[in-house]
Amino acid sequence: MKNHFGITYQTYEPMLIKAGIRPSKLGEEWLTVGNIELASRRRWLIFVSCMACDMSAMLKEVVPVLLKHNAAFRIIKDQLLHYQLNAAMLQDENFGKALTIYPNDLAHAQTLVQALLPVSDQHRGPMIDDSIQLGKNLYVGYAQRVDETGSPENISTPRANKIPFALNPDYPLKPKLGKVIGDQLYPCGIVVSSFKATLYKAVDRKTSRYKLIKRGRRYVADDALGRHTQHRLTWEKEVLEDIADEIRVPENLDYFEVQDDPCISMSSI
Repeated sequence: MKNHFGITYQTYEPMLIKAGIRPSKLGEEWLTVGNIELASRRRWLIFVSCMACDMSAMLKEVVPVLLKHNAAFRIIKDQLLHYQLNAAMLQDENFGKALTIYPNDLAHAQTLVQALLPVSDQHRGPMIDDSIQLGKNLYVGYAQRVDETGSPENISTPRANKIPFALNPDYPLKPKLGKVIGDQLYPCGIVVSSFKATLYKAVDRKTSRYKLIKRGRRYVADDALGRHTQHRLTWEKEVLEDIADEIRVPENLDYFEVQDDPCISMSSI
């Protein structure tokens, strides 16, 4: 499949067929394998996030595990839709959820999590905020129901002692920003926030002046060349520095990372 720029977008159905699976199409965006049980009921779901350029390799490792454990699942249909999914251009409740797995029950979910942890950690993917992170790209969510397309609705996070999965201390339930960012910046408020990035107002402890911090979400808004937020923010810093002699732009630019998220700080103008 090509767009008007001549870019070829990979479709994922042939990969499943090559693995001996004949998927079903669900709406305009999804492929499903097995009975994902669209009936409305509370259930634990498993999500794997992935950049579009890593999807082929991820499926080669994850799909055999799902087949071995007779797990029903849903994947995004093709790379173009995958880019849109990771850029929050589709439904909010599906952001980052390139692969959704529908366990039969809790015991099935626990078995699948243990089997998926070592094979899902090899790839890159955006962080899924509304779910519980168990591995680098592996998440679980307790959904009140799933809609007619298999999308989760009203995902909740139980208290830690009520979560029936082993939690990894590297992935806290409520990660904190920290009192200091980039060694010298004290965040004092959020200017605007979205699935792609958050803009913070901060105080520079060395100068006592206000600065802005643009924090991109890691591996979000990837494109056909594999570029994502880190590339976009480093490019933004370079452009601002290049044009600084021509027009007024923010000064004191600095690039750093917080919890693997790319950030640039700048003077407020």
